[in-house]
Amino acid sequence: MKKGNGIGILLLSMMLVITGCSSDGDKPSLSLQKAEGMGATEKHNPPETRGAVKEVVELKPKETETSRKVESSNQVPAMGGSTEAQPPATSINKVALQTSGAIQAASNQPTEEQIKAKYTKELVALQGYYKSQLQVLYQGALADIKANAQSKTAIYNKYAQRGTTLEEESQAKVNQVLQAMKNELKTHHYPVDTVDSLRSSYYAELNKSKSQAMSQVKQALGF
Repeated sequence: MKKGNGIGILLLSMMLVITGCSSDGDKPSLSLQKAEGMGATEKHNPPETRGAVKEVVELKPKETETSRKVESSNQVPAMGGSTEAQPPATSINKVALQTSGAIQAASNQPTEEQIKAKYTKELVALQGYYKSQLQVLYQGALADIKANAQSKTAIYNKYAQRGTTLEEESQAKVNQVLQAMKNELKTHHYPVDTVDSLRSSYYAELNKSKSQAMSQVKQALGF
């Protein structure tokens, strides 16, 4: 009986030992430890993350260098500094030259009244010359009358023809002056309507002077 009790106690002890080993839940299993060890390794050493960081580190200096070039090209040098980096302001220079040229041309441009006064002076000189020639014509007629070498009608016709020739010559010279006046007015963009009015006035004055001279010849001839 004691022998049987001793065997039972031994079996009970062995069962307690085995049960205690299998019920120990505080220690992780070997497979879990391996899994956690692999997870920790992957967490601290991710190959893809290291590659991305390396690419960012390699690209950052290139981008910085490019941005510095762009910024340096857009910078304007300070006052008093070097101006070699500035683009030539050709359009501004052209505008400045055109403006100065226009101002100079405007300062040298004669006024409309100045042009008219210049050519009117020439017309007055021609008119004075023509009137003096008519007086020469009249004096010649008086000399022929006194000489009595020709008839009164022949003398009158002779000096009437000379008066007409003198008038035509004077008109031709007047037209030359008026044409030059018209051209200059057009060049400076002034109206030219006064040219025709001057021509009409001058022709009328020439005809009046001729008529007066021939009237004197008629009186001298007794017509």
